Amino acid sequence: MEVYRHDIGAGVPTDGPFDLIHARFVLMHLRDRENLLRMLVDALAPGGLLVLGESPNRPQEVLSAPSDADAELAHRVVGAGVRLTGRVSTAWEWAHEVEQHFVAAGLRDIRGFEYTPMVTGGDAAALLVSTHVAQAEPLLLKEGVTRDEISRFHLLMRDSRFRAWPFMRMVMTAGRKPLDTEVGR
Repeated sequence: MEVYRHDIGAGVPTDGPFDLIHARFVLMHLRDRENLLRMLVDALAPGGLLVLGESPNRPQEVLSAPSDADAELAHRVVGAGVRLTGRVSTAWEWAHEVEQHFVAAGLRDIRGFEYTPMVTGGDAAALLVSTHVAQAEPLLLKEGVTRDEISRFHLLMRDSRFRAWPFMRMVMTAGRKPLDTEVGR
């Protein structure tokens, strides 16, 4: 097995065809996503599998927090982050459109599932959310979130009393390129 790591913004790798192409949370952020998907399908070998994981925009549902103010804070900070990413070409609807694009591209045996891990303060998912907020801090400040709110949010993501169904979900979609003998059927 050979594994390639590639920047799809530079185009599709030319050393194909490939038996498997996999990308997570990539095309939803790129403006030319539909054309790139067609290029990925073209790069598949007959019988090859394309697997995409993208995220739909779903509201965060706080299940438990140390206080009502903490629950409101979680909604405020996460909501500001989602609004920011929506302004920079993130297509939140893409996750649930991928299946239609797979059909249009001629892929077969299309399957999918949606995965949603609960975020509990201190777990890997909560620490990932905290990292995203840290990376976006300058933009969140411009959005009106205060440093104190961001600091409290980081503490909240480490507090085991915090639990939520997060905004980040993964919709995985897989489809197989037809074998040469299946084309046209």
